[in-house]
This record gives sequence, C-alpha cells and structure tokens, in this order.
Amino acid sequence: MIKNIKNRSGFTLIELFIGFALILIVAGFAVFPLLGYKNTEEFNTQEKILVAMIRDAQGKSIYRVENYRWGIRFTNNKLDA
Repeated sequence: MIKNIKNRSGFTLIELFIGFALILIVAGFAVFPLLGYKNTEEFNTQEKILVAMIRDAQGKSIYRVENYRWGIRFTNNKLDA
C-alpha cells in the first residue's frame, strides 16, 4: 500500500490551493499600481485643460478681445470659461 502512494505523480489539493493563492497575491500587487496610474492620467488631463483655459483667458485679457473682461470661474466642481 505504501509503494502505491509513493509512485503516484501529480499535485495534492493543498499544493494547488497554495499555488493559486500565490498567483492571486502576485496579481493583486500588479493591479493596484495600475489603478493609481489611471487616476494620475485623469488628473494630468484635467490639469492640462485647466492650464489651457487659463492661458486662453490670459491672452484674451491682454489683447482685450471684444473689449470684455476675461477670466475663469469655478462652480460646482465644473469649469466655466
């Protein structure tokens, strides 16, 4: 009976669970930096839009386009040019 058990090849259920758990842990460490990257890119995009709006208002103000006062107003987390 002992010889039959020793001659079997393959993985036990516990070994499979441990392997699967290790794969999940490594995948988890890979996902979190990607989520931060997405937020950073979204912030950078919004920053570029804001800078462009400020420069546009600055240029229109300097050259007195249509003789108006130009500026940017922030209301309810939205930009109004």
